[in-house]
Amino acid sequence: RLYNIFGIEPKTTRLEEALLVVVEHEGHKIGLMVDELLGQQQVVIKSLETNYRRIEGISGATILGDGTVALILDVGGLISLSGSGGSGIRRAGNDEQAA
Repeated sequence: RLYNIFGIEPKTTRLEEALLVVVEHEGHKIGLMVDELLGQQQVVIKSLETNYRRIEGISGATILGDGTVALILDVGGLISLSGSGGSGIRRAGNDEQAA
């Protein structure tokens, strides 16, 4: 669950109320539990590494048409975090809660 990794408050933690987005990178698939789908847009991605440290699972940021800054997920990085079968994402979230 992405909210565990990134330390954000989800709209819901109930699977029955959430959406699952399946993403694939180099033959590996994972499901991402998301609050809502906002649509599809073409954006210019700006790297965050110039001003900030590298954040695993985030490839950069963009400014949306309404001026909102949006982070761009790095599917390959999320799959690396997930390990096999998504256990790494759960483990990362549990470690963060324990700290």
